[in-house]
Amino acid sequence: MIIPEYKPQNVKEFDELPQNLKDLFEETIQSHYQYKRLLSVAEDAKKRGNLVAALNTYKRLDSIRLLTQAKLLQKQQEQTVSLLSMGLSHEQLDKINTLTIAMYMSCDMIECLAMEVNEELQKVDKTARYEMFDPIIKIGKSAKENIRYLWKNTTMFETDDFGEQSDKMREMLINKAKKVYIKYAEHFGKEL
Repeated sequence: MIIPEYKPQNVKEFDELPQNLKDLFEETIQSHYQYKRLLSVAEDAKKRGNLVAALNTYKRLDSIRLLTQAKLLQKQQEQTVSLLSMGLSHEQLDKINTLTIAMYMSCDMIECLAMEVNEELQKVDKTARYEMFDPIIKIGKSAKENIRYLWKNTTMFETDDFGEQSDKMREMLINKAKKVYIKYAEHFGKEL
């Protein structure tokens, strides 16, 4: 007898959470004693060909998953507070929004600059990688993901041309870095 694969359902809002929160949820639920025990019971029933028992246990696991997801979403929503309701002035809110956009653009620039360095290295050696900034890039990707979640779930940002703006900022930064490099090279009389 062929036993169909049981796929758990997902809460739509849960799927929209940043990946780091979904990973934390998955790690937590997979390590929970009762969940692991029920998963083992379902797998045993499936191996024995007891389709009804396996599906019923998988449905129980799905219910636990959905309930836990709903609790996580509720907790997440409770922690999401309107910045204006905190008593921030419009000027403070503008500054926070500006700094958040700057963080996003900075993360994007670091990621792009590291890719460009690797592209240059790979022109000489296809296996070469500049790994020094990999941990920062990973943090940057996570930060960008959380900021994207804010954009999607709040009215904090009304525009989506940040990619273009980040490219312009990166170009300005590179031009400034070139000037600094030239200044130091002239001062020391050689290439750095």
